[in-house]
Amino acid sequence: MAEARKQWFDESCWASRQKALASSGAERTTAFRAYKSFIRSKRRRFLCEQQSILSAELRKYPQRFWSRLRSRSSQVELPQDVLQNYITTLYSFPDASEMFKVSEAACSFSELEVANELCNIGVGKAADMAGLTIELLKWGGPTLLTLVTSLLNTAVINGFPLEWAVRKVVPLFKSCAKDDLKNYRTIMIGSTFAKLFGRLIEVRLSSWCESQRVRAPSQAGFRRQFSTLDHLLTLQVLMEQAKRKKQTLFVLFVDFSKAFDLVSRSKLHERLIEMEVPPELINAVVTLYQRMKMKISSKGVAVDSTLGVIQGCPLSPTLFGLLIDKFHWMCEQASPGVAMGAAMIRLLIFADDVALFADSEAQMQTQIHTLEQFYAESGMRVNLAKTRWLRVGSSQEVTFTFQGQKIEEDQSYRYLGLEFTTRLCWRTCVEHRVTNGLRAFFTLWIRCKEAGLIDWSLKAHLFSALVRAVVLYGAPIWGPSLAKTKCRRVEMVQKTFLQQELGVRVQVPYVILLAETGRLPLEAEALFSAIQFARRLGTLVETRYATQAKSCSLTRGWFADICTWAASWGFSTSFWGEEKTLRDRFHEAVVRRSDTLWRDIGPVHISLE
Repeated sequence: MAEARKQWFDESCWASRQKALASSGAERTTAFRAYKSFIRSKRRRFLCEQQSILSAELRKYPQRFWSRLRSRSSQVELPQDVLQNYITTLYSFPDASEMFKVSEAACSFSELEVANELCNIGVGKAADMAGLTIELLKWGGPTLLTLVTSLLNTAVINGFPLEWAVRKVVPLFKSCAKDDLKNYRTIMIGSTFAKLFGRLIEVRLSSWCESQRVRAPSQAGFRRQFSTLDHLLTLQVLMEQAKRKKQTLFVLFVDFSKAFDLVSRSKLHERLIEMEVPPELINAVVTLYQRMKMKISSKGVAVDSTLGVIQGCPLSPTLFGLLIDKFHWMCEQASPGVAMGAAMIRLLIFADDVALFADSEAQMQTQIHTLEQFYAESGMRVNLAKTRWLRVGSSQEVTFTFQGQKIEEDQSYRYLGLEFTTRLCWRTCVEHRVTNGLRAFFTLWIRCKEAGLIDWSLKAHLFSALVRAVVLYGAPIWGPSLAKTKCRRVEMVQKTFLQQELGVRVQVPYVILLAETGRLPLEAEALFSAIQFARRLGTLVETRYATQAKSCSLTRGWFADICTWAASWGFSTSFWGEEKTLRDRFHEAVVRRSDTLWRDIGPVHISLE
């Protein structure tokens, strides 16, 4: 009766089964063979239909497809009164001064601006508390576009209606104990109109800041044409440089407590005025934050919110970045920094992740005093329990303090997702990438099994999107280390995936699995991403930190290692600049290397140990 519980086991299958059970004698064996053949055929047809449906969903309705694979982990239900008290305490500060409009100037949005932002907003987002989704505005046509533009322009002048100003706070669990509210981060679900309003202001404010060059050069968070790789490369080259020249380098990694939640809005308002942001943009920001209230459920009691930037608002990362950018200019006046090519590096900022640099104990302590000053002026809180410092090239006894409290030293630190050690050894980092990749693969395998997904092309696509991306995060930084060793541990993740899908023994050489499926080794994908990143740096202005880092490593260090790595795959740097043929030529180089491995399959079996 197990078959009867399958989705494909319909009435025709049941009738065939009953017919087989009713037979007797010599006909019984023939009847059961026919029954088993029938249900096998039925099951195959059902699975083919299911894969066709899943393939169509991935192409036409990706949101529906991904919902099938989404994790269904249970969320702890926190007591409403406990959550209400926590949210009220976190976001309300009775002595906070209010933001105010600086003049009568007001923004005016055009229908073209609104239409462009509606096109840029992705679909499938959660509906607001009124049940309105962005799809209704995107597909409303010219008539609705005119009404929406008029509503937004009216809100600029008269302020938000109460329905736009109220936001629902949703706690999301991070890690550790689920009954500790400190282990939750909050997001806010607000009006769809308020979200669109925030996007429009963000585009104008970011454009003004970049055109006026008022953003800190050390800030790479939430800025167009910046990425985490920029700062990871800068940190790596600084450490390589200190190690190669036998110089001292101190790096302090600062952790802020609930940085976005505890931003002082009055300090943010002062910062915008100090930067001489156009009055109409300041007034628009004030409109967004005035009358703001929060509630923990649709029917809950709304309370005032006077602290923090709005979590989930498109404008919030930019506002937070402008506030913390001030720390860069304070450090620039207080410390000479560490030389890297033509640049003097004092700190790196990515959103609320801050790394301070110094080449002497006195200079680092000066940087820390500047941090104390910024701490007092901005109201942001430093979490000393997670703040650490590393050293390169110095063995003398050194102690750093923040407000009289000792800052702990460490031998390694995870910065922007990658583990940096004082010896600049990437083995630990690669092991973390492999571990995370295997975890992502087994999660994907379970989700595919639950969704009934067996199609190879779909699973290969999901592996590339969900697993390979995890393994190869930061590959342009740690990847060149693979060229210096025969160890190919990073390939273990893809080999496990291919073994599971093909149903072969572990003794089957990896190169055969790759040839059978037409996939590239993960190391080849890592090399290609490193080459693409190096090419991207060539298009940036010379003053960018990452560009200076590349220039400092042309003969020794990161870039030289990438050239050596590429040469080991038979890939010359002479055609790195050819955008259209880069992928094709790279693929040819990989095929040539694979052919060599194929001819010498016995002794050249790729080691994964």
